[in-house]
Amino acid sequence: MKQSIPKESHVNIKFYNYIFAKPILLTWFISAAILNVSVYMLFPIENISNEIQQIAITRVALLSLLGFFLGMFTIWPIVRKVCIQANGGLYNKDDYIFVISGKNKGILAKVEELTVGQGGWELLVLNTKDNNIIEQYQALPAQR
Repeated sequence: MKQSIPKESHVNIKFYNYIFAKPILLTWFISAAILNVSVYMLFPIENISNEIQQIAITRVALLSLLGFFLGMFTIWPIVRKVCIQANGGLYNKDDYIFVISGKNKGILAKVEELTVGQGGWELLVLNTKDNNIIEQYQALPAQR
């Protein structure tokens, strides 16, 4: 028998919560920025002609894609932990949460159990009719 979620629960959502609910985008931005800045510091473009400007734009695009690829191997675990902490994460069984991203966005749910995902970190199983599984950074604690 599933317990109902208290009606008096509320969540205080701030803009940065939505940003921290997307750690893959943060990882890509940070790693692409680091890679672009470091390459431009090592190999600066001094005379900006029309041809060099096109090469520079291509270089930024390629370095950004490479930054995304390298960032997923290097800083993704760190960014993921920071995002979980920033959104009030590390939930336990029977905690009430509000989902702020993903296909269950906007629902208030109870954590039925914790399960281990493919990457080795804990995922939340919700008490919805489908027992949906979400990442911990996708939720905010619902206060009663």
